[in-house]
Amino acid sequence: MLIPAQMGTWESYERVLIPLAERFRVYAVDVRGHGGSSWTTGDYSWDSVGGDLAGFLKDVVGRPAVVSGNSS
Repeated sequence: MLIPAQMGTWESYERVLIPLAERFRVYAVDVRGHGGSSWTTGDYSWDSVGGDLAGFLKDVVGRPAVVSGNSS
C-alpha cells in the first residue's frame, strides 16, 4: 500500500505503479479529505487517518502487506 505525502494524492506514485505491479498487488490510496476521497465535516486527525488505513488493510487487502509512505 502506497500512502502519499501530506496534501498529496495517489497520483504521486503513477511512475512506479506499473513496475511495482509486475511483482506485487499494489494499492495507491488517497487519505481522508485528499484527492478522490470525499471531504466531509469531521475528524481529520492522524489517529482517524491511521484508522482508515488500518481498516483498508483489514477489509480490502486482507493479508500481510508492505506499507510505504512519505512526508508526514
